[in-house]
Amino acid sequence: MYTYGYIKSAILTKMNLIEEEAIEQNIIDSFIYNINECLSQIASTIKPHYDCEKVIAYDEEIPIPEELSTAPLNETPEEREVRETALKEYLSDKILVGEVYRMPETFIAFSGKSYIEEEYAGLYKDPQEIHGEIVYVGNDKLIFLKAGKYIVTYDGSWPYFSDKMLDSEEVDIPTDIIMCLPSYVASQIWKIDDERKAAIFRNEFEILFSRINNSDYRGIRTLGSEGGW
Repeated sequence: MYTYGYIKSAILTKMNLIEEEAIEQNIIDSFIYNINECLSQIASTIKPHYDCEKVIAYDEEIPIPEELSTAPLNETPEEREVRETALKEYLSDKILVGEVYRMPETFIAFSGKSYIEEEYAGLYKDPQEIHGEIVYVGNDKLIFLKAGKYIVTYDGSWPYFSDKMLDSEEVDIPTDIIMCLPSYVASQIWKIDDERKAAIFRNEFEILFSRINNSDYRGIRTLGSEGGW
């Protein structure tokens, strides 16, 4: 798996700089911004991060474990903060029927099919495709019309880079997207000082961008062979 250090080194190589020179020229801080800009463009146009949101909808009151809902005697402020954080995490994927549920921050668009795994508490079934159990509200919100355990598929953004990333930190992004990043960053940085170089790297980026494999592997496919075996 590639690391941020590899990507940074690739950018520096394309710009014919060492890290100290990039720091001196005050351009290394722009690497992260331009990487995230490129990832956003790729996710929204050709290859999103296919993901799913798992949500449990209840007809009535959401059951909450007593250790999360009830404060113990002599609970310290630190213990209360821990308990409230755990309660918030517990409730994050649960909602009442008829209420509006907002998709996560990584959400770009709804995609594919959605499924219901469980129609009623305690009654588990194989995931069934949904037909009319969900109402889509606006761009990124849902209303569940009956109780159940849902799987909602969506197109999401790729993990954003942080300015606190270490060179050794691994990046969980497909190789064909990783290969686009150095050329894009170099083209954006050279736009101000050298339009010729910027055009060269932009053209290189466009070629790599066109080679991104945007196949959707979520569906079940059947492989066949000739020869009778």
